[in-house]
Amino acid sequence: MIKAYIEYLNTNVTLHRNPNCLHAKVGPDRNIRHVIINTDNLSKELKRFRNNAHTFAAETGRNDMYLILDFIDPVFEEALLVHIKRLIGLNYEEIKKCGLLVHC
Repeated sequence: MIKAYIEYLNTNVTLHRNPNCLHAKVGPDRNIRHVIINTDNLSKELKRFRNNAHTFAAETGRNDMYLILDFIDPVFEEALLVHIKRLIGLNYEEIKKCGLLVHC
């Protein structure tokens, strides 16, 4: 399982290979979306990203997202993250241009 933090306002995508990383923890006071993708919902969620159903904006609740990819295959999970970043980038130039920061 990997966890990625996607931030629109400061435009970055940060990969946490260790989902228990202290920097990947979110306190209850933060209004951050969590999207979990696994074998049960992969097609549905990819369609949602392709159709811009997960929107981003510089406002609370839409600025950032934790994306949790749970497939027990880190190579596939990281490739999927790159693909999802590409799908988001179709609608958000800032995300398209930003790099992928590997934190841990």
